[in-house]
Amino acid sequence: MKRNRGRIAVMVWAVMMWIGLGCLAACSEQVYIPSSGNTDEVTTAGPVWEIPSGNPFENAPHVLYADFLNTGDSDAILLRADDTVILVDTGESDDYPAISRRLNELGISEINYLILTHFDNDHIGTVSQILQAYTVEQVYMPAYVRESVLYRRMMNTLETVSRTILHRVTDEVRIELPYGSMWINPTRLYAPEETLGSDDSHSLEENNYSLITSINFGERSLLLMGDAEQDRILEFMEVAGKDAVYDVIKIPHHGGYDKALSDLLRQSVGLRYCMIHVGEASHAKDKLMTAVRSVGAAAYLTCNGDIRFSTDGVSMLVEQK
Repeated sequence: MKRNRGRIAVMVWAVMMWIGLGCLAACSEQVYIPSSGNTDEVTTAGPVWEIPSGNPFENAPHVLYADFLNTGDSDAILLRADDTVILVDTGESDDYPAISRRLNELGISEINYLILTHFDNDHIGTVSQILQAYTVEQVYMPAYVRESVLYRRMMNTLETVSRTILHRVTDEVRIELPYGSMWINPTRLYAPEETLGSDDSHSLEENNYSLITSINFGERSLLLMGDAEQDRILEFMEVAGKDAVYDVIKIPHHGGYDKALSDLLRQSVGLRYCMIHVGEASHAKDKLMTAVRSVGAAAYLTCNGDIRFSTDGVSMLVEQK
C-alpha cells in the first residue's frame, strides 16, 4: 500500500511538472537583455518589467526612449531621441493630466515635433492644452478637415500660438535626428482638404488618413501606424517596400485586426515587440494576438500600464509599469 502511494505521488509530481513546463512554454516570451548580450526566457505572469535594474543605457552616446502611455482606448506616444522630443497624438480630452505628468517628470518644457495622425477625438483630445502649456516647435497633421468641437478648438489655438509652425502633410516628410531619421508618410488614397467626420459620426476614411511614422535609430526601427485600416496599410506597404522591417510596431486602431496588418507583421522579419493601445485586454482581437504570436513577437497592452521601449541603437529593452 505504501509502495502504491509512493508511485501515485511520483506520478502526480510528474504530471504537475509537465503542466508547469507547458505553461512556461506557452506563457513566456523572449526579451533581449542588454547587460548580458543574451536572449533569455522570462514569463509574462506579472505586468512589471524591470530588466535589468537601473538604466543600462546611461553611458551610451545616443539613446531613444519611446513611452506608450496608458490612456485607455486612445493614443499618446512620447519619444525622446537624445535631445529631440516627439509627441505622437494626445489622447482623449481627459488624458491631459497623464500626459503632462510624464512631460513634467522628465523635465520637458519644449516639444520639437507634435505629430497628429488624424483628427479623431481620441487622438487630438489634449492638443489645445499642450499647445498652451508647452513650447511646440512644429506640428504635422493630415490634410483634411473634421467638423468637431475639438478640431475647431485645436485650429483656433494654433492660430494664436505664433511660435508653432503648422504642416499639412500631403507629401512624405523626412527629418534627420541626431542618430537616425524620422519618416512621415501621408495617404494618397483621397483628395486633400476633404471634410470628414463629426462629433456624432466617424468614417473609415478618417482612419485611412492616418499619418504613418517610422523612426530609425542606429540599427533599430519603430513603426507608428495611427488608426490605419486595411487600404491604408496596403498603400503604405507598397510605398515602403518589402525591405522595410521593424523591431517595434504600434498596432493601429486599438487592437483591431485585418489581413493587411497580418501581412505587414509577417513581412517585418525580426519584429520583436507590438504595442497595443487599449483600455481593456478584451479589446485586442483574438486574431491580432494570434498573428503577433505567429511571428514570434511579444504583445504589450497599455491597459497593463505605461510601456517604455528604449535602445542605444543596438540593444533593446522594454519595461512596463
